Amino acid sequence: MPDKITRAVYEEAQKLVVRHQSYAHHLSESRKRRELRSGTPLPTNKEIKCPQYWACDKGFNPYHVRKQHESIARAIKKSSATGSYLPRPAVIHRIPKKGGGTRQISVFQVADQAISRLIFDRLMAKNASRLNPKCYAYRKDKTIHDAVLNLARDIKGTDRIYVAEYDFRDFFSSICHDQVEKVLSDPRFYLTAREVKTVMGFLKAPRLQPSSPSEDY
Repeated sequence: MPDKITRAVYEEAQKLVVRHQSYAHHLSESRKRRELRSGTPLPTNKEIKCPQYWACDKGFNPYHVRKQHESIARAIKKSSATGSYLPRPAVIHRIPKKGGGTRQISVFQVADQAISRLIFDRLMAKNASRLNPKCYAYRKDKTIHDAVLNLARDIKGTDRIYVAEYDFRDFFSSICHDQVEKVLSDPRFYLTAREVKTVMGFLKAPRLQPSSPSEDY
C-alpha cells in the first residue's frame, strides 16, 4: 500500500491531469456544437493548450509526475529524512480577471504542491481547536452551511443590519513573513521544527519570472 507521500504526489498529479482532460473534452464538445450550429465542418486541427509554466520544468507537468510519482516520492522521502527537503522555485503565473487586469499566483511543482497539502492537513488537524470558532475558510470541520447558520443566529431578532464587503488587494502576498514566523513560534501553535522549516521554505522559495497572461484553460 502506498505511503502518504507517494499517494499524495500521485493524487495531486491525477487531479491536475483530470482538470486538463476535462478542459480538452469541453473544447471538443464546444467545437462539435459550433459545427452543428454553422452546418460547416471546422478545420481538423484543434489546439489543446497547456499552461505555459509546464515548459519550465518537468516537475510542473502532471502527466510526467503521475508517470514518475514513485521515484519522485522516494526522493522527497529521502530528503525529508535528512531534514534537507525544500520546495523548488515556484512560477509566478498571471491569470486575467473578468473585470480587467490580472491576478498573480505562485505555482509550485506538482510534488511540492502535494507536500504543501500534506503539511496543511497535518497542521489543521493538530490545531483545529485553537482556531476561532467563527473562522470557516480552509477548514474541513466546518462548511458554508455552518457559516450561514451562525450568521442566522447572530442576526435573528435584530432591527437593523449593516453588511460590509471588503476586497483586500493582494492580501496574502502582502503578509509580512516576520508575522508568519511569529505565529509559527507561538507555543500555543502545535508544530515541529521540521514543519516550521518546510513552511518557511515555501514562503521563501524563489519565484521565477512571471509568464504572460494565461489563455490556457
